[in-house]
Amino acid sequence: MRHTTFFAAFFTAFFLFCIFTGCGTAPPADLPPLASCKVKIHNNGSPLTKIGVSFQRVDGHGGWSLNGVTGSDGIAVAKTNAGSYSANGIPTGTYRVTLSERIELPPELIDDNDPSMPTKQQKYIDEHRTLPKTLCDPLRTPLELTVTESGAELDVDIAKFK
Repeated sequence: MRHTTFFAAFFTAFFLFCIFTGCGTAPPADLPPLASCKVKIHNNGSPLTKIGVSFQRVDGHGGWSLNGVTGSDGIAVAKTNAGSYSANGIPTGTYRVTLSERIELPPELIDDNDPSMPTKQQKYIDEHRTLPKTLCDPLRTPLELTVTESGAELDVDIAKFK
């Protein structure tokens, strides 16, 4: 009876460990080796937090989600997500880099019955936007980064793009 309880507890703990640590999640067979990549986003030296960073291969290869989010230091560590697999780093290559920010609307601007609401919401977003629009557009972004086997870093001062 003691052995049964021990094994039940052991397998329960092992199962929970696997769920929370991603045990058994292997990279896709077609995923090349990953290189470290960091992007620092700031405005005249002041770090910007919670800025999304996305990477799109210039040559069109890929098929994985390559992104990161800036922390309190303004630095985003690039990650590769492929299905249930996730790891720091991205494949080598040249990328267009786009930024995104989340602007939360106040409760008074959330009303589906007011036909003028989309205009009011857009005005609010435009007034509270931190990032220049061109850095948020994958077709117009001037940001480009080449990631080599030794990795890459990009420093973006948004003040230079306003």
